[in-house]
Amino acid sequence: MSFIFRKRQKQKSQTFVFSYRSLIEQYEACSFGDVLFSNYLLVPIQQIYDVELRKHLWIEHSTSLAYLRLKPDQVTKINEQIFDFIEIFF
Repeated sequence: MSFIFRKRQKQKSQTFVFSYRSLIEQYEACSFGDVLFSNYLLVPIQQIYDVELRKHLWIEHSTSLAYLRLKPDQVTKINEQIFDFIEIFF
């Protein structure tokens, strides 16, 4: 039974990795360095999340880093709002 649970958990993780990859591709295509969109890319690359997410942004889509031009006050303020929004669902 625990094997089935781990398999499902891995499938959910892979689904999120695929979704994050799609988000990065969308960011590269039409974000134009939008502050809110940039912050949504930064949330999953924190150390508490899977390393695969960071690899997608830093290695596979490194060209999108040129558009991540955020000031420190923009990152902290908006990320707090995003976390407040996410907490509602958990």
